[in-house]
Amino acid sequence: MVSIIRKNAKEAKKGRVIGLVFFGIFAVVGSVMSYAMSIRPAAKVIMAGNWTQAACRILSAEVESHRGDDSTTYKIKIVYQYEYNGSIYKSDRYDFMNMSSSGYKRKAEVVRKYQQEKNRYAL
Repeated sequence: MVSIIRKNAKEAKKGRVIGLVFFGIFAVVGSVMSYAMSIRPAAKVIMAGNWTQAACRILSAEVESHRGDDSTTYKIKIVYQYEYNGSIYKSDRYDFMNMSSSGYKRKAEVVRKYQQEKNRYAL
């Protein structure tokens, strides 16, 4: 009888360890994804609030498409240049997520707006 109780206790402990490892993997992956998809971009938006505004010239604006096995995703790509402290910089940062997603129509509307401003300086 004592050996059955010890065996059941060992199996219960083994089950708890396996459960903790399984949960731990999901907790780590979930934390990393949460940081990458919400916390980090939000922090960058807050820091960008302190940036100095500068006029920029739109060099190009387009909707990039990324074909996958099942669907196509889209991303806004706007290239611009600006002057800051006497130096000219070129960038293509439109947002802080740097991801593509479905929904071509809304992205095309944004790009059309910036294409109209191409080669003009705007604030």
